[in-house]
Amino acid sequence: MIVDDHNGRDDVRLRPALDAVAAGQWQVARESMVPTRTDFDRRSYVSGVLAEAVVGVRQRELRRRRLTPGEQIDTTYAWPDVWVAAEPDNPDAHLVRARSLLIRAWEVGRTGWAEGINERSLPEFVRLTELAAIEADEAARLLPSDPNPWAFRILLSIPLSAERPAMEEAWQEVIARDPGHRMAHDVKFLYLCERWLGSHEAMYHFARTAAATAADGSPLHILPICANAEWSARRPRGGQTPEQRWAGAEFNADLDNALDRWFRVAQTRHGMWHEDANTLAYGLWRAGRHAEAKPVFAAIGPYATASPWAGTVRGRRLSFRMARRAAMRGGLLRT
Repeated sequence: MIVDDHNGRDDVRLRPALDAVAAGQWQVARESMVPTRTDFDRRSYVSGVLAEAVVGVRQRELRRRRLTPGEQIDTTYAWPDVWVAAEPDNPDAHLVRARSLLIRAWEVGRTGWAEGINERSLPEFVRLTELAAIEADEAARLLPSDPNPWAFRILLSIPLSAERPAMEEAWQEVIARDPGHRMAHDVKFLYLCERWLGSHEAMYHFARTAAATAADGSPLHILPICANAEWSARRPRGGQTPEQRWAGAEFNADLDNALDRWFRVAQTRHGMWHEDANTLAYGLWRAGRHAEAKPVFAAIGPYATASPWAGTVRGRRLSFRMARRAAMRGGLLRT
């Protein structure tokens, strides 16, 4: 199977829109965002993939060289910058620009989410993240009912190393508007991970508490699987091996819960459906439950998400294909 990397995946409306905005047509982004003002889950997804479409030729040039001391990148040329300038009272424009500025900040930092920030690029990274915070605040002001600017604020807490009370304040704003907001749970989970500002214990506690209190059909049942994938990538020395943990009774109960209370009963697909389905498929593969993984891979199709596959020894594409083959044919070596 050929892996499809397009961020629009199987969304027949969004795929052509992303191609258009990548060419600078911000009006198409506006048309894509307007229907999301009362669908906060889709708003989270659409604003995120639109923002990712900003990374283009000039950002790739930045990755090939280091910024000189004091150098700043242009924050007026990209289509979200132009959109905000043209429609300064549009909350959609400010939300997308906020998210795009953080993506541009990580591009400047060069090393990405997993490794941290290049020291030489740190001043520009901070400037861009501060601009992103300003844009998020404006998006929240213009559409007070929207939880997404607050969820984005939680995400910003990670690179800005915000103290936990500040993160929790943004979290309370989110859940007051949408208690089951998937992106907010994802970014708070990241904040609580050991690789960022938390610990394995805090991560597992949050993930299992969220799953235990989630309704049937909620994607929050996938969070303990996310936690196990994160633990396996950054496990402490000594103690259990990843193989032992994936085979353990507690983790297999988490898999049963995700299958029975989310995947098999959900009536609709949420914005992060492909990320969550890939995580479930990965967990079933690591646990050797190939027959149960088969319908999950069938539903996923060719859309292998970066997480969790990119963290495997063999990389995203090969590991996804290996796991899918194991599910379809009944058994392959796990990694």
